Amino acid sequence: MPSPIPAHPEATHLASFHFVAYPGAIADTDLSAEGRGPCRRIRATAAGNLVVKRASDNTNVTLPMLAGESMDIQATSLVAASSTVVGCVVFW
Repeated sequence: MPSPIPAHPEATHLASFHFVAYPGAIADTDLSAEGRGPCRRIRATAAGNLVVKRASDNTNVTLPMLAGESMDIQATSLVAASSTVVGCVVFW
């Protein structure tokens, strides 16, 4: 029986993602330097506040996060000032 999902040359691209783990204390990090533009999701590895620079308006936003929690946000930078999360994983 044929697959209900038609073959498409970009199908693997649509399902793919890139991520980078940033262990330890948050440092000022330019996420756009990864060459993929703003990230699309961030997952905290420990509870605390994570400060990011939001892509839409270039302002710093504080995200209160639980350990293992993910938030969908387009961010261009991780900001060390006021971040208390120890470690995160960033997805593009």
